[in-house]
Amino acid sequence: MATFGRKATAGAALAALLLLLAGIPGCGDDMTPSPDDGQYGSVLNAEEFKNAPQALPVEALLQPPATLILPQSVTLQNTPAVAMQGTTQSPGSPGTCEAQSFGYGLGSYTAARAPDGLVKWDAAQPANEVSAAYQFALAINNGFATCPKGGLVTPYLSRLTGFGSPSTSDVPYQPSCTYFSQIDLTKVYPNAPRLRIGSFATFNINGSAGLARIQSYLANQQAVGFSGRVFKNYSGNPTMTDGVFYDTAANIVPNSGHGQLLVGYDNNVGAAGRKGALLVQNSFGTNWPPTSSGSIAPPGKLYWSYDTFFISQSFAAVAYPYDPSPPTGTMLTSSNPNAPVASITRAFQWAPLAGGEVYLIFLHPLAEPVRISSLAIKEPSPGIDTATGQYGQYISSGYTYLRRTDGKEFLAGNYQLKFQAQLIDGSPVTYSATVAVGHASPATPPAASMAATATTSTTMLFDTTGQAALLTP
Repeated sequence: MATFGRKATAGAALAALLLLLAGIPGCGDDMTPSPDDGQYGSVLNAEEFKNAPQALPVEALLQPPATLILPQSVTLQNTPAVAMQGTTQSPGSPGTCEAQSFGYGLGSYTAARAPDGLVKWDAAQPANEVSAAYQFALAINNGFATCPKGGLVTPYLSRLTGFGSPSTSDVPYQPSCTYFSQIDLTKVYPNAPRLRIGSFATFNINGSAGLARIQSYLANQQAVGFSGRVFKNYSGNPTMTDGVFYDTAANIVPNSGHGQLLVGYDNNVGAAGRKGALLVQNSFGTNWPPTSSGSIAPPGKLYWSYDTFFISQSFAAVAYPYDPSPPTGTMLTSSNPNAPVASITRAFQWAPLAGGEVYLIFLHPLAEPVRISSLAIKEPSPGIDTATGQYGQYISSGYTYLRRTDGKEFLAGNYQLKFQAQLIDGSPVTYSATVAVGHASPATPPAASMAATATTSTTMLFDTTGQAALLTP
């Protein structure tokens, strides 16, 4: 039976979390919830985001490096149809919001995009939409969710990266725990790999300082899945001013949570002196919010003021399209003859600010997804150290990196890479290669061996998941 990819290091935290699921308000319930009882949301678990790959800003991947000039407004096109999670009488019931927002929403949108951003198919057609019902049923089966309470986020994205998904045409949605329990998870869907993404990465929503980062993803035509607290009356008639949703921290429902999708922004909408809003696609159907609300967003969507968003939301993720073209660049040597062909297309350093953080980034295309468990990176002479970090997820098109915070760039020269991974069937594989890396840009800090990051008691070298990298001679 297929399972979700996850980091072994997160197992204890996730096991403890699952013991709490039954007692925490989730994405909804099979009973009719009152507007204020904390329903509709996800289990907001910092540990699963902490152990996932951490997203790089759009600027980090530009070639050549450049400062983004963001437009005043962005509205993503070719998004999946607005989903109906629950019923008109009981929106958000049962707890499938994360399957709707990160699986169906972010997954369907990303799967419909080519690596160059071109549209591959109409993401609003059921045959082209990830089945939220199947994904939620599988999450329940693998212990990542319960019905009606809901559950975690990243297993949906991991599943879509490794295996894809049957479509909504294959497995339609019905708002019933009984229905989810009867979905046949052993059935093979030959077209499931079609609805696959290349990789995903997460980031914390750190107050309004993160606005430019979120806007840059949207301007780069990347949807952003997010989870956070729920406001009172949100499922009924959200508070509007000049067509935009405004609310205060006093109206946040304790212990609540909900997953949704960002599909745009506009700096010019809203109340005078408080203009600017993010466009949110919800999963409460197209009759929400009611027409009497005065919302200026399309049906099923809502403009959230920037302040309202940042006082209430916690975690977010972006995804990268699957690339079917043959890998090119520096080819990796594989220890397993059955392993997919893999390469490094770019190996480079990104230093956004002089004296700040420096990233050593590797772009990975693989002919088919593998689950990278760890990566070891040996620096060139005169350095002698090897840094070993974690990844812990499936990937077929994406990146890994090291990040140092001592204000120095990595040594330029030839790096020896070694990746430990598992194929889709679970068999092990080791990939290795030697790749050339130049100096950092756009800033050019002085170079130093990775050993310099270990000269104090403070960790200054981190892997793709944001955890301390192990440094060995």
